[in-house]
Amino acid sequence: MLGIHPIGQRALEAVLPGYGNDARYRRIVTNLRDAARYGITTIVEPQNGIDDLERFTAVKKEFDDDLLVGGEVAHRAG
Repeated sequence: MLGIHPIGQRALEAVLPGYGNDARYRRIVTNLRDAARYGITTIVEPQNGIDDLERFTAVKKEFDDDLLVGGEVAHRAG
């Protein structure tokens, strides 16, 4: 599974103010609004873990039908 391990996630949240869930959510919304303003139609974020899908679902609700949000979670076999 790609993404940051939950232990690493909690460690980063403890020392980096911009790494908490609320800050990350706001950053996603801001970046998507900027992308839409400039006509960007596709954004790829390859380092998301399964926990990030909930965050992207919430972002999608904020944008109603103006935004297509797709997600992919990779699993390395073995």
